[in-house]
Amino acid sequence: MDRDSKESLNLIEAFRLQEVLWNPKHPSYFSKNTKHDAWAYYRREKAKVKKSYGTGKADKNDPMATVNSENTLGD
Repeated sequence: MDRDSKESLNLIEAFRLQEVLWNPKHPSYFSKNTKHDAWAYYRREKAKVKKSYGTGKADKNDPMATVNSENTLGD
């Protein structure tokens, strides 16, 4: 799998982890503040991929390895 495909899959996974953005059954689905926080988290993860692209500083196997270990929306 090439790097672009892997990064796309990682961004999809980051979005999937923010269930409040896509699941209308989520208790906070209609909360603008919670959604705002979730989008902020997703943008930070996306920026990590952009920043690491071509620098050699990202994990060679997974440029967004922290996505799977984070369970909060923190800033």
